[in-house]
Amino acid sequence: MVGRNSWFWFSRGFLPLKEVAKSAEKQQQIDVEEAFGNFLREFSEPDPKDPQKNVEKYRDLVRGVVANKSKSLVVEFKDLVAFDRSLASVITSEYDAHGEEIDAAATNLLAVESPDYASALRTLKVRFRDLPEKTPMRRLRSDVLGKLVEFKGVVVRASRVSPYVQKAVYQCMSCGTTVEITEGRRMRPPAVCPNPSCPSHQTGITRFRFLLKESVLVDRQRIRVQEEQEEVPPGQLPTYVDVELFDDVVDVARPGDRVDIVGVLEGEPSPTDPQDRILDTYFVANYIEVVDKGFEEVQITDEDVKRIKELAALPDVKERILSSIAPQIYGLGYVKEAIALSMFGSQPVYAPDGTRIRGDIHILLIGDPGVGKSQLLQFAAKLAPRGIYTSGKGSSAAGLTAAVVKDQKGEFMLEAGAMVLADGGIACLDEVDKMDENDRVAIHQAMEQQVTSIAKAGIVASLNTRASVIAAANPKLGRYMDDRTVGDNVNLPVTILSRFDLIYIIKDKPDSLTDKMLSDHILKVHMVPEQKPAIPPQLLRKYISYARRYVAPTLSEEAANALQEFFLKMRERSVSSDSPVAITPRQLEGLIRLTKAEARLRLRDTATVEDAQEAINLTKMYLSQVGIDPETGMPDIGPVTTGMTHTQQNRASLFLKTLEEMLDESKGEDVELEKFKEELAEKGMGEAEFERLYRSFLRDGEIFEPSPGKVNYVGRRKKYERRSLGREVQA
Repeated sequence: MVGRNSWFWFSRGFLPLKEVAKSAEKQQQIDVEEAFGNFLREFSEPDPKDPQKNVEKYRDLVRGVVANKSKSLVVEFKDLVAFDRSLASVITSEYDAHGEEIDAAATNLLAVESPDYASALRTLKVRFRDLPEKTPMRRLRSDVLGKLVEFKGVVVRASRVSPYVQKAVYQCMSCGTTVEITEGRRMRPPAVCPNPSCPSHQTGITRFRFLLKESVLVDRQRIRVQEEQEEVPPGQLPTYVDVELFDDVVDVARPGDRVDIVGVLEGEPSPTDPQDRILDTYFVANYIEVVDKGFEEVQITDEDVKRIKELAALPDVKERILSSIAPQIYGLGYVKEAIALSMFGSQPVYAPDGTRIRGDIHILLIGDPGVGKSQLLQFAAKLAPRGIYTSGKGSSAAGLTAAVVKDQKGEFMLEAGAMVLADGGIACLDEVDKMDENDRVAIHQAMEQQVTSIAKAGIVASLNTRASVIAAANPKLGRYMDDRTVGDNVNLPVTILSRFDLIYIIKDKPDSLTDKMLSDHILKVHMVPEQKPAIPPQLLRKYISYARRYVAPTLSEEAANALQEFFLKMRERSVSSDSPVAITPRQLEGLIRLTKAEARLRLRDTATVEDAQEAINLTKMYLSQVGIDPETGMPDIGPVTTGMTHTQQNRASLFLKTLEEMLDESKGEDVELEKFKEELAEKGMGEAEFERLYRSFLRDGEIFEPSPGKVNYVGRRKKYERRSLGREVQA
């Protein structure tokens, strides 16, 4: 006899009998299948084309399912709440108990509209979107087990799509009886045959055969969704949830995507220890939607819009914005302006052939220790809705772009790195010069093409990295040396240096007047720590988000002419074959991006000549610091694009040409190093420059030492070896 305090096992766990009774009473009050069927048949809304008429929304959507050969029906949950609030409450609180009834109601309506398609599909899955309340990821705990909830996050891992046995059909090998199994997450054949007359009951040996063709298989994928960076409490690690996707919601999202997920948190005993009181939890998605908003994630009210437009109308709006960026850092106006323009950005350009020209602005800060580079980067990462801050010393290629990892079950999954997670925002890379040389290669494609490609463990994918990069680096020798090029000062290859739109050098030079103002500012910050900036950070964040969302400036003819005039004037200096190249088309593209960002900063739809002049001034500052030959003082973009100035290129050419001439004279015989050095000294090359070039070419494999005190040129040596071989063949 069953007592009132007896317990029964359900998918949610053990429940007391009195709770089972309550649930039964509630189900008697509401027949979920019938009530949901009425909702699908009767819910109507005004026709967008003719508001005087109503349309049966979900009947039309079911017809669309047939026309599009879809497998599911998407239901707006607000429609269900408006139609029957009590039904909506039952579905959210007991979805795991009524999920099959909901799908059955939709399948019945599909059978009315198209019996043939309903028969072929078997089950029309109902997927709910836009629940009235979003549950924070940290609240996905035991109190929501079995309930329909919605949460948001960012996909950081994704497995490959695999077949999943939804209904397993087994056949007894003794009598041929078939058994269908749909319960449980693990596929296990029955322990005994259900046929009473099966011979296996006499022999005690029961064997079953899995029937693949009779079983029902669906696609299945597992993803890991992590808490969004801005939602993580200070000092804590982001939490994550493993989500299982089935059927037509697989492959909807990939690592780096922001998603809204509706589904049910389930729990089951541990397979390794079924008696353990701690359940293994997993989230089964009912609906998933990629939310590609970036800066649009910031909520902006009508009152905010009014304040933003009032701010943009002020003549000193730019000065207010710059003074509100890292206000604890004194000065560095041009650096703060560059960071501001990087956050505002420019819209990408799409060519007719599908080629995409990036609109994100990349900034590199090279400075002496203690000038505030890290604080500037941390401020930018905190202000941007999708800001990621990472240090190069603790970052690998996989951590910055993407990696293939193996989970606890031995399944390979694609995991997103910092650049992918910052897609649509800003990636701040501190101490980028400290990265391993092999790891730095990974960010080349991510910065210019703004995608990262990966092909490992059978997973081939391309992930978006459409983020502005603000990086910081320290000089090799601790302090920046003015008599050296930027490539000689910082441990970064030209392949990365050339991808930045602006590179600024921040030097710590003692100056009595500047030091007095700097010390006053630092003391004031510490004496009055709660000093308010010109624009509060929350309003500034909304201002930037509004500009990126609604303002897409175009170049005016006057602005285009100003940029072209500056570009041509700089190029005129390089007309002579013996002149250095002062500027390249890559810098012109950067000028266009900066000009549009200047217009965005003031919420203008058209970039004016004033915006172009501001961009030209920033570029001139950049070129005067790194685009110059330290020896001659002439403009030369070579240190950024090729790693050498025009003067250094001439010396390198002289070095190799002289070696070739001496090899010609000796008919390919090795040249004595001392004679080679004397020959170059007569042509005006100093000993220090000779040693630098000699070590450089030796390291690159251009020249080699066949024996101590001897040198040879790789290309010329092979030439004479081929001639000698030819004579031997002729003989």
